[in-house]
Amino acid sequence: MRKFYSSALALTLGSLAAQAQLAHPQLALPKSHSAADNAAYQAPRPAASQAEERGTPWYTEDFSGGTIPAGWTNVDDLTPMGDPNVLWVWSNDPAAVGVAALGYTPSSIFGATTPANGYLWCNSDRGLAAAPASDHHTVLTSTAIDCSGQPSVQLSFQSLIGVFDYDAADNVKLRVSTDMVNWTDYVPFPCLVTGAASPPCTRWSANPQTVELDISAVAANQPTVYLQWEWLGGWEYFWAIDDIQLAPLPQYERVLISSYVSHAGDGFEFGRIPRTQLPTDFILGAAARNSGANPQTNLVLTVDVMDPGGNPSFSATQTFASVLPGDTATMEELVTLPGSLAEGLYSVDVRVSSDQDVDEGNPDNDTVARAFELDDYLYGLDGIGVSPGTPVLTSTGSNSFGDSTVSLDDGLMLFTFFRISAPTTIYGLEAALATGTVEGGQAVFTIHTYDDINATPEMGNTWPERQHHRERYGPHERHIAWSLLPTGPTGCG
Repeated sequence: MRKFYSSALALTLGSLAAQAQLAHPQLALPKSHSAADNAAYQAPRPAASQAEERGTPWYTEDFSGGTIPAGWTNVDDLTPMGDPNVLWVWSNDPAAVGVAALGYTPSSIFGATTPANGYLWCNSDRGLAAAPASDHHTVLTSTAIDCSGQPSVQLSFQSLIGVFDYDAADNVKLRVSTDMVNWTDYVPFPCLVTGAASPPCTRWSANPQTVELDISAVAANQPTVYLQWEWLGGWEYFWAIDDIQLAPLPQYERVLISSYVSHAGDGFEFGRIPRTQLPTDFILGAAARNSGANPQTNLVLTVDVMDPGGNPSFSATQTFASVLPGDTATMEELVTLPGSLAEGLYSVDVRVSSDQDVDEGNPDNDTVARAFELDDYLYGLDGIGVSPGTPVLTSTGSNSFGDSTVSLDDGLMLFTFFRISAPTTIYGLEAALATGTVEGGQAVFTIHTYDDINATPEMGNTWPERQHHRERYGPHERHIAWSLLPTGPTGCG
């Protein structure tokens, strides 16, 4: 089979009907990931957390020593003898975690800053065909760390984790102690949940996700401090950590940790949207965390949407009287759309402010720029050519699966989901070819539909089953497009 890598897929369509309110119920999800899960723009997520202002660290651990640091303990005290246990292991191969990502490309390579000089990870999946009879209790504990003379202590580390059986909020903890007897629990992943998670919550963390915790209440001015990474899991994916630091907290520091602009409900975002697929409302969301040592008062979250001419179109704002250190302020507003919206590129400005603006440690992480496009003839999940900044792209194809999860002899199918809320004529589709596509490959394109979004789609339920075979594509070809009807809009990309 020829290798075919799809990096983007869009529908070329003509929309015929009026607006309708959208909802996006969740679908039941298997543990192994489908190809539709793989593109970073296929399952939109909150904007990545920006780097926060930190003091100069007095303690670091980047796992560059070639093994788990001397004196650290590493146990799994629940897995029965004879069953594969879940212990932390050292690796300097960022792709080592891929075996436990189960086809989820964004988590197949650990994206920490320095994984090539070493990191630690534990494999909850273990290659098992089904959930084990017993849970695992995986515990990694550091040696004593001297925090004396430090009036505040911020712990940070880079991480990547995926859950399947148990929510991380209750079962994944960072614990701190001064005597190895009394422990204080911190929750590094409060929005990492099992099943069909509703954004901004997901089954997978960001890659990497920088976890930052204020542990001053336990560690400040203490000569002996122990750190412990604890995971009570069943049949999860994996957890990787790297680049641990302890540093003083800034006096005043807030940071935007997520934002989203959604027409589809539940935070699902599309890069290009036909106007007749719009509901009467848009959801504008944002969240900011107080990462400083002092409260933030009158903290304001604002999302402004500007039309293609740079004029205000719609917006949302919310004020929080006081946000304590370590707490997060979250806004999710349903905003009524203006009566008429022009086609074109819409810019989105997200920002946070407070009474402490003049004392802010790092104002650069108080704003985020986003964008989406209204295009009556192109419906696209990805934001390629729309989103500001340099895009980070992934692709999925026959080379993405190197084990038994896919039989290349039987062919490889990639699915992309579009929510159609109004009667629509689809004129064609377009896909981008990623680097590595082999010249001369064949692609077969089919549209499948089903009415009940909560039901399991049946492959035989198609409307209509129209296919286009492209027997050969050249070495410099980067897009393939095909028509489902003899006439219709062309030139859409």
